[in-house]
Amino acid sequence: MQAWEFALVQAVIVASALSFFGYKTWRHHQRFERLRAEMVALETKRAELLAKVERIKADDRRSGKARTRSNPATAAS
Repeated sequence: MQAWEFALVQAVIVASALSFFGYKTWRHHQRFERLRAEMVALETKRAELLAKVERIKADDRRSGKARTRSNPATAAS
């Protein structure tokens, strides 16, 4: 095998490896972005639910009602 053939084979191997790892990196980035978007959506939903709970508590305080748990087994805790 001549030197230029050897260099060509090495270049193809290096290009293949870079292409493979570049694709893997891109896929990991896509997965990370999807998970981050899902996390933001969950945090938004959590904030909405906490705000709803606070509104209910404020309404209960204004009306003088006290909310109790409907399950007597958990009401003792």
